[in-house]
Amino acid sequence: MTNRLSVESTQRTLKRDTGCSLGWRWDQENRSLSNTKFGEVRQVSILDDESGKVLWDQPVHIEPVGAICVPITKSGKIRLRRQFRPTVHPGGVEQQFPEVLPEGEWGREFLGVARGFPEKGESEEKTARRETEEETSVAVLGVERIGEINANAAFFHHMIPVFVVYINEDFKGDLSGDINEVILEGFDCPVDRVRRLISGAHIQDALDISAISLYLFWQESQQK
Repeated sequence: MTNRLSVESTQRTLKRDTGCSLGWRWDQENRSLSNTKFGEVRQVSILDDESGKVLWDQPVHIEPVGAICVPITKSGKIRLRRQFRPTVHPGGVEQQFPEVLPEGEWGREFLGVARGFPEKGESEEKTARRETEEETSVAVLGVERIGEINANAAFFHHMIPVFVVYINEDFKGDLSGDINEVILEGFDCPVDRVRRLISGAHIQDALDISAISLYLFWQESQQK
């Protein structure tokens, strides 16, 4: 699978095929950039009451509430997936992936769990089911909400629900991801090995680490 990524080429493709742009809208009055799928990026300023001087100015990202999923097999292992995510080149040049490229030049591989945004009108539970099936290629037996996490409270003003998703690892389907990622493989890991992957910095995405850690603590509490 090869995807060509660049803002300019994507805009050209969308305009040609759908007659629209990327879907981002700038609201000058409210100083916000919004998108129906990815939410809203709002400029937030803190002013001095007396002088009106700007004391603090930063973007805040408010996403639609999706789901982070920790897939658990019937034998109690955690289903991880290895994926490649590209980075946007500052020059706006057209890129291709996957390719054998120097570390950090076009993107990098990550180990983690399934997660994603909701489709229109979709509940958190349905998002968890769908994202797990799409990104791990297995059948979902059940879902259980165990908590919620925040990526960075300074810049993200929404909480992301975390689900334990019970899966049937005997079912094998096709892996599929979003346009901006390639899911390379999925594999099942014993809990002790997952702990070592985290402590050894082999799982590096903060949301994945938080969601898996929440599951590990939740699992211990269930056994008491």
